[in-house]
Amino acid sequence: MVANNTTMELKNELKLHEELRAKKKKKGIRDPVLEMKIEDSFSVSRKEWVKRSYKVDRENDTYDEVIHTDDGKIIHEDHGPLSEHQEHGDAKKKKFVDEHSSDTRKTEETDGRTNT
Repeated sequence: MVANNTTMELKNELKLHEELRAKKKKKGIRDPVLEMKIEDSFSVSRKEWVKRSYKVDRENDTYDEVIHTDDGKIIHEDHGPLSEHQEHGDAKKKKFVDEHSSDTRKTEETDGRTNT
């Protein structure tokens, strides 16, 4: 007679990630004069969730961003004038696809003309 003991353990885990956003607008001005965001963001390069917070203050021309791990270790920090914060995130040049070719080109939006 052979005795067979098998133990099976099932484990469920649920992690929630959050995001908090705030914007301050002024009448007659298209873009918000102040934007703030605090969020959980997945870092592809680190393969882990990190905390990201940023503040864009257009009235005072400032930009602040801090990214840190759950244990508080800062992995990225950027502070400075917003006017010097170019080619990042939404400030990147937009791409377009020419309908007659498969080219994807970067453009500069200046006075309505498209430069290639």
